Amino acid sequence: LKFDIWLTVLAFMSLALVPNAFIAACALPVLGLAEGYSAVILNSMSVEGVSRELRATFIASMGAIRNFGKFLAPAAMGLALVWIPLPGVLFGVGVLAVCALWFVAPLQELNPAFRPARP
Repeated sequence: LKFDIWLTVLAFMSLALVPNAFIAACALPVLGLAEGYSAVILNSMSVEGVSRELRATFIASMGAIRNFGKFLAPAAMGLALVWIPLPGVLFGVGVLAVCALWFVAPLQELNPAFRPARP
């Protein structure tokens, strides 16, 4: 999960700091890969905390919430663009992605398979 968050940070910071067509052509597929990877990993990490009977409902709810975020994000970025230039908005999203790293450790504790090895 940390890997996909760092890919997200890399993609958004690349778009913010070096905004040209070639960088966009490289950064956007990386962003798509990171999002696809995180969807699978987050589902795998979080289903362990839910009973077997509720897992399908839980995964569907997570998908709905994720899709709502995908719907809301362009509107939020468009609103931010009223006051902030595009590189600043993209940089801000990259900073938010770095902040998401604080949530990785608690999520890893939900599933024993993802817990860091302890000596």
